[in-house]
Amino acid sequence: MTGITSDDGGWLLSVVKMCHIKGTINLSPGCYMLYLDAGAHVYLYEYNFAPRMWRKLRPDFVGANHGDDLFTVFGLCSQLHMLKLLVCEEDIGKRVMKYWANIARPGSPNGDGLVHWPEYGQEESYLFIDTEQVVRQQPMQERLVFMTQILPKMVKKIEKKEHME
Repeated sequence: MTGITSDDGGWLLSVVKMCHIKGTINLSPGCYMLYLDAGAHVYLYEYNFAPRMWRKLRPDFVGANHGDDLFTVFGLCSQLHMLKLLVCEEDIGKRVMKYWANIARPGSPNGDGLVHWPEYGQEESYLFIDTEQVVRQQPMQERLVFMTQILPKMVKKIEKKEHME
């Protein structure tokens, strides 16, 4: 199981795909390719839920940061919060703990009452975890398009302009 967050160096996924590099970036976003090559069962997730205790410290556009999922997995939000958890915080905590417990026991994160989490493969399906869990395809696709299509065009324009001067 490997995960990414919106602020977790996930933008480097595009560099990994673009260069066909197979390695680990920030300990997770790129390593799923190594696991796939080895024939392992891979479950990729993007964790976007920001616990209330961190929201005042971050801009609104930042979802989760690196490691925020650990607060949920280990129930630390309830331990560190002086206030009672919101219903959505309790709910996501229970769901995430179930996914992790399931993968530790039978080897599949899926179970009763949980959104089905597909194995990562050619379809590039992964579980997006926020107040609702949703299956999505192609993690960080917008960033991949930017890095492989838009940015190279911008660089060429700049280089062309500098050459003309």
